[in-house]
Amino acid sequence: PSYTDDLQVIPFLTSEIPFPKLHSATLQNYIPKNASASFLTVNTLDLRLTDKELFWEPPHLLRFVGSFTSLRELALTIGTGSGSLDQEGVPSKRSVSLETIRTFRLTVFQEVMPPNIYAVTRILTFPNCMEVELHFVGFSENYDGDDMHELIDNESDSDVEDRGTLDFCEHVRVALGGGRSEMIPNAESLYVCISTPKKWSWLFEDAMIALPLEYIPSLRRLTLRSDLKVLINLESHYIPYPQLRIIRLETQYKHLKEWAGGVAKKLEEQGDWQGFEKFVVKRDGTGSASSERIIPKSTVLGWYRRRSWHVP
Repeated sequence: PSYTDDLQVIPFLTSEIPFPKLHSATLQNYIPKNASASFLTVNTLDLRLTDKELFWEPPHLLRFVGSFTSLRELALTIGTGSGSLDQEGVPSKRSVSLETIRTFRLTVFQEVMPPNIYAVTRILTFPNCMEVELHFVGFSENYDGDDMHELIDNESDSDVEDRGTLDFCEHVRVALGGGRSEMIPNAESLYVCISTPKKWSWLFEDAMIALPLEYIPSLRRLTLRSDLKVLINLESHYIPYPQLRIIRLETQYKHLKEWAGGVAKKLEEQGDWQGFEKFVVKRDGTGSASSERIIPKSTVLGWYRRRSWHVP
């Protein structure tokens, strides 16, 4: 059910007695006012905010997740805009530090505006988080069909095949804290997944994303998975990349050669390419180990050099 004051009287949600065998909890479209004693032993929390009628406030959410003392895994789904972007009650210069978290999973739907995501991530820090998963979904199953067709019609007058690109560039940036390297300073693994519900899959053929790797200074392993063709927005900047060791692409990769070559070149210039271990691609969607292929490092670096030869 959606968030209402009536839910606050449910004994379990307001109990002062801990439940020692309760180690995981899933809450959908509901944020308790405070974490009661019943949540003290929870080490895995799955919080899903997906009802478009739900009115939730970022300060309320941040106070709740910040009150857990044993939480090691946090999965947060933002499928609806927050009721208020006002940060009243949460000082803008003081971060909410979730020191016990080791794994953070964030799922965001296309219809959620980036400022709604940033209202949460801009002051969150995960100083001891080692694994980050970002899931970007091309509109929810419940998205209004009339709104979808109006969106498509407004974006292009051409055939459907020519107008099926999802733009997640800004969603990715704000999901990673909008450039705050202190959000996840020690994370070593980043998993990025892009998908779209079957209901809308016929509308989209590819997705555009940004991958600001410099936001994660300790990153060693990057995995990109998508059933859609992924276009990575190439950015020119002088901020060093982290010392990547493994890149794994579970998607069509031939059109990503320019991006991969650029990453290799930058690591080479930084003196980190020698420590790079492997570049892995999947040949198909079977998921079996035999479908994987390791691309030689010299080949990946060559993708950049061949691209350079064609520059006038």
